[in-house]
Amino acid sequence: MRRNMRLLPWWWMLRWPILGESLWVIYLIEDHGFSLGEVFILYSLFVAIALIAEVPSGVVADRYGRRPSVILATGLIAAGFTVFGLADSAVLLGLAWLTLAVADAFMSGADNALLYETMDALGRRNDFARTLGRFGALQGVFLAALVLLGAVIADATSLAVPFLLTGALALPAVAIAWRLTEPPKIGDSEEQRSFVETGAVALRRARGTRTIATVILVFAVLTMSPELMGLTLQPIVRAEDLPLWTLGAFGAGVMLASAAGGWSSGWMRERLGTVRLLWLSAALATASLFAGAAGTVFLLPLFLLPTFWWSLVQPQVTEYLSRRTEPSERATVLSLMNFVPGLFGIGMAIGLAPLIDAAGLRETLAGASVTLLVLAGLTLTIWTRADRNETARHSDAAG
Repeated sequence: MRRNMRLLPWWWMLRWPILGESLWVIYLIEDHGFSLGEVFILYSLFVAIALIAEVPSGVVADRYGRRPSVILATGLIAAGFTVFGLADSAVLLGLAWLTLAVADAFMSGADNALLYETMDALGRRNDFARTLGRFGALQGVFLAALVLLGAVIADATSLAVPFLLTGALALPAVAIAWRLTEPPKIGDSEEQRSFVETGAVALRRARGTRTIATVILVFAVLTMSPELMGLTLQPIVRAEDLPLWTLGAFGAGVMLASAAGGWSSGWMRERLGTVRLLWLSAALATASLFAGAAGTVFLLPLFLLPTFWWSLVQPQVTEYLSRRTEPSERATVLSLMNFVPGLFGIGMAIGLAPLIDAAGLRETLAGASVTLLVLAGLTLTIWTRADRNETARHSDAAG
């Protein structure tokens, strides 16, 4: 387990080394002839594929182990980005999209469960959220440099080259994942459930525990803000008639904002608590979309806020769920933390795609910000009451 803790920061940093993070929307529009609305539809297909694989992949991680899941996911990432860069037809684009979506599903849940259980075995689980945030910060700083480099390379070569390099850079992460050790499932029963039973028990836990179900809903609503920013930032910057490398500069800003959020996550939770932290994140998520809709390049730095708050909150929600689930169902429940936001993301992408092409990008962002404000306020109110009731019950039981 100590070796896992030495290896995991390197794996976290290298698992998604996306040099083309700030270019993929422009790549599809300028090299493959997509409209922005069609990019939204393609994104919804990506999320749908990932959702189909999400919970089954979490069950695989719970039933057969975290290590096999992260090895498979990292290998698929390397293959998917290579095909994405080489794609010269709709068939190859579809194959790359499918591969990356399945990789995302096998990664989510298993990665956080592996880290949590490694730290639990070392007696350090109380430090999990802080460590997860700092791993995310390390990855964010590394990706900021890669994104900026990728845009410079694309400016000198073509938009496809950064994606090919991403495939090559992901290979060391496969080797690191291979050297990881499966953590013990401390506190788990000796009973070995079947694949179907493993998934069913975890789903019953999520549905039957009000705090789990409602915090996942809160996270799903708030996640629409960084998803929408990621889909629209590139066209907004490109519309300002700025050089291609500036996409890398904005992309690096997104990654650095993410790093700042992850690094300060534990510090912010200690001072505000989880409830206030989520309410603050809702305010930041809404404000960022208003900034994107404003129509001025000077407010675009505020449009980078979604990655800051997401990295601030994601470790806290992950720990919140991990503490309320058994080891035999943890990866599946954590997969639901990605599954439900994925459902919301599909609805958002399909609903906004025709509006963007018909009404315009900035008008669509303005409407989305108002919708987000309403949904965030509603779901946060429901979860806050559930969390308060759970705390009161535990206090009564302790008394």
